[in-house]
Parts: sequence; C-alpha cells; structure tokens
Amino acid sequence: MTTGEAIRRWRLYRHFTQAALAERSGLSRPNLSAIENGGRDLMLGTLRRLADALEIQPGVLADGGLPADLQAPPLSRESLEKTARALAGEKGALSKREQSLARDFRLLIRRQSKAKDFGKYLPRTSRKEQAAWSRLKSLLTREDFLNLLARIEKARQRQGKTI
Repeated sequence: MTTGEAIRRWRLYRHFTQAALAERSGLSRPNLSAIENGGRDLMLGTLRRLADALEIQPGVLADGGLPADLQAPPLSRESLEKTARALAGEKGALSKREQSLARDFRLLIRRQSKAKDFGKYLPRTSRKEQAAWSRLKSLLTREDFLNLLARIEKARQRQGKTI
C-alpha cells in the first residue's frame, strides 16, 4: 500500500473529510487530494503534519500501515469460492466480510461493463467506486484479486453467462 493510500484509509478511519484533514494539517485540500491519489511527492514535513493531524506516528504512514480494525486476515479459498458463486448469481449464505467483498466487486464489474459499452472512454469514477476499489485493495492481494476474477468467470461459464 502506498503512503497516499494509507493517508486516505486513516482519514476515512478517523471520519475526516479531505477538507477537515487539510485544515487540521495546514495543507490545501487539492494538495491533500493529489497526495492521496499519488500525484504528488510527500515531503517529510508534510508527512509529519498529516501524521499529527491523524494522531499517529509518521512512520505508520510512511510504511503504509493501517489501523488494526482495517487489517483483515487473508481470505480462504472457500471464502473466495463462495463470493465468486454469489457474484455469478448463485444463492448461498455469505459472511459479512464476503457480503462486503461481493458488494464492492459488483460496483467494479458494473464499471467493466460500462467500459465495454462505451469503448475506451469511461464515465468519471464515482466516489462509491473509488471507495470500493480502495477497500478491495486493502482486503485482497493481487493474486487473490485475479483468482477471484477467474473464479467468477468459471462460475458464470457454468451458468452460460459472461462477465
């Protein structure tokens, strides 16, 4: 996880808007937005100001650390399979974590279908989609993400559907 992503996650964890964190840290909101999105390098002084405003140590942000509440254990194969079947339209009981994962994935799958409909031009990403993507990146490794996509595709092929 990048430093900017860690800042965003801590900001949301503390229930701050970008404007509130910018004010507490003495930054401009556009500057904070650029930092969170990885469009701007972070100076040590800025990192310290953000860490102070978030009431954490600067090293936590620099290392890309997350609050303990947001650090989830890896998903099991069974959990990935259940989530993939649910996303493919099969019925079954899901845990709260699997339901959250499925909800976030649905937003991204809907976005993928928009990409196919509109060619290479995508409508602007919504805040819900950005938040879903951020949550998925914190829950899944790249390998688990790709594994889940493959499992969804297989489940849909069994049903005669495509993504």
